[in-house]
Order: sequence, then structure tokens, then C-alpha cells
Amino acid sequence: MGPRRPPTARPLTGSDRPGSLPCVPPQVLQIHLTHPPGDILVFMTGQEDVETTCEVVNERLSQLEDPPPLVMLPIYSQLPSELQGRIFNRAANNARKCIVATNIAETSLTGARRTSLPRKQGNEHRG
Repeated sequence: MGPRRPPTARPLTGSDRPGSLPCVPPQVLQIHLTHPPGDILVFMTGQEDVETTCEVVNERLSQLEDPPPLVMLPIYSQLPSELQGRIFNRAANNARKCIVATNIAETSLTGARRTSLPRKQGNEHRG
């Protein structure tokens, strides 16, 4: 019997989205607002996509009336190490964390007991 792993969602595929970035913020918000507690992990292809995703999700969340707390945490290779380390801290006030990482950061995340789905080139994962 293998190690227990947290439940994960399937990867987004090309048929789910015409372009990767436009689809991610609505998916993050849908998961955040409708799924039971648990952190969200999103992989993007580069730093700009990571930063844009975090900004768009925060902007859309601010437009909702009294949403549950969500902490957006970007991680990519050029981010200072003290900011990268925030992803491993518990979020305050029972907030859900949404970690948005580049593909390069995946090794660090999965090596730190994070669970990832098998990757198809260009697809994001959530879990």
C-alpha cells in the first residue's frame, strides 16, 4: 500500500480552455468558493503568468461580497527566498492558500511533500 495522498483534481486540458491564462482565475475562484477546505496549487508556464494570475484572482475576489479568505502566493525562481518560504506557512484566519508556481518551481513543491498530477506540456494543474 502506497503513501496517502490528498485528493487532487484533473489537469486542465486544451479542450477545457482556448488559452491557459484566461481560464485559470475563474477555475481558482470556482474551486475556492465551492470546494471543501484545502489549498489550491496551480502551475503556470512563466513568472509573468504567475504574477498576472495572482493579480486577476485578487481583483475578482475583491469584487465579491464577503468571500471566504484566500491568500494568493506566487512562487518562481526569481522570487526572493524569504517570499518563496511563505508557501509552507499556515495561512492566518483559516484562509485557503492558492500557490501559483512556475513549472521550474514544481520540483521544490513536489519535493516538499506536495502532490502534483502528471503534466502534459502547457497544461496547468490544480490540486
